[in-house]
Amino acid sequence: MANRNTFKFYVTSIFVALAFILNAQNTWTPKADFAGGHREAACGFVIGNTGYYSTGLSVDTDCGDLWGWNQANNIWTKEAAFPGGVRMGSGGASLNGYGYVLGGEHPSNCFLAEHRASHGGVCGGTFFYDFWQYSPDSNAWTQLLSFPGGGRNYAVMVADPQDTAIYYGTGNNNGVRYLDDWWVYKISTATWAQLDSFPGGPRYSAVGFYANGSIYVGTGNDGDSTYGGTNDMWQYNIGTGKWKQVASLPGAPRRMAAEFVIDDHAFICEGVSGTTYLNDMWQYDAVNDVWKAVAAYPQSGGYSATGFTINNKGYVGIGTVALKDTSTFWEYTPSDTVLGVANVKNVQGISLYPNPSKGMVQLSYTGLADNSQVKIIDILGNTVDAHAITNSQGVLKLNETKLSNGIYFYQVLSADKQTSTGKFVIAR
Repeated sequence: MANRNTFKFYVTSIFVALAFILNAQNTWTPKADFAGGHREAACGFVIGNTGYYSTGLSVDTDCGDLWGWNQANNIWTKEAAFPGGVRMGSGGASLNGYGYVLGGEHPSNCFLAEHRASHGGVCGGTFFYDFWQYSPDSNAWTQLLSFPGGGRNYAVMVADPQDTAIYYGTGNNNGVRYLDDWWVYKISTATWAQLDSFPGGPRYSAVGFYANGSIYVGTGNDGDSTYGGTNDMWQYNIGTGKWKQVASLPGAPRRMAAEFVIDDHAFICEGVSGTTYLNDMWQYDAVNDVWKAVAAYPQSGGYSATGFTINNKGYVGIGTVALKDTSTFWEYTPSDTVLGVANVKNVQGISLYPNPSKGMVQLSYTGLADNSQVKIIDILGNTVDAHAITNSQGVLKLNETKLSNGIYFYQVLSADKQTSTGKFVIAR
């Protein structure tokens, strides 16, 4: 009887914990404030488990520093300063273990004064077109071939991880109608090439992201005097080099929004619509071309924040909130992720049993590619065990008796892509 009661206690406790975890989905959690102080118009990139913020505007002072935030310990560390000098509105991207920074503006004093008074306007300054690569291993920067399209700020910069290329375009070069050109930099040849222009028309402060094998660009200021922002979205097909319009963001037209991408889902939040400062957030499913509203950014309306993604978590921080620059930094857990493990549907023919178990379980599978594997992940998102799968179908016996009682997740990866995932319980 004691053993049965103990088993019931474990199972009850486990499913109470599971209910808590599920309720924690689609939520924001505060993290350590950005150690570089209050700032907006910074650029960001991610290398491994570290997200970086560099450049930006802080209390009427341009910045040229670099800070890294470690996801494991929630600590900001100052790194080698950006050698291009102080600036704001630069583009940032991540690719193959390096960070990239391009362009930006060192505004004139009149812009800085106007910025504090009315948060907008074109007021001259120096516009940059230099291009830099950051290596975390050496904590050093390398200057690359300068961008041939001319200096600008608030342009779109997106990396294509499949083709080791960086796309860059749109933005403001102190013009009134802004820019609509579109370029690609090939890492393998260290060359720039101009492509078909962005068909949405000239604009700056748009968002851009890579999802489902394509580049997406949308929102931003096209000079509309009513909203000073747009809500259209366009897909750039990397293979054909052609653009097509996709579903528009359902929320208010906006500029200076923040974005991040998790598993082919883009998240766009904040921004300015006319004189309204927003804090809503929208999730875009790039596979099905569908939008839906999700948990709002937990700060009052703001803009010019910077977002990135680390291990299936979204991060948005700094920017302007309630007309004041901020140093806050937030983590987002999406509804289709449970502590870093995506809730994809199991494909037919993959199952784990018995569940609950005492630690000895079997994985039945079929239709997998060679050199597949199954990972065992705890509720904190840590991989605690992994097993190779050598055949396309069969039954794999897993000995997880060394693990403590609790909730775990199994994640099957085939051809380096997640095929199936699920939850299981160990209760003795």
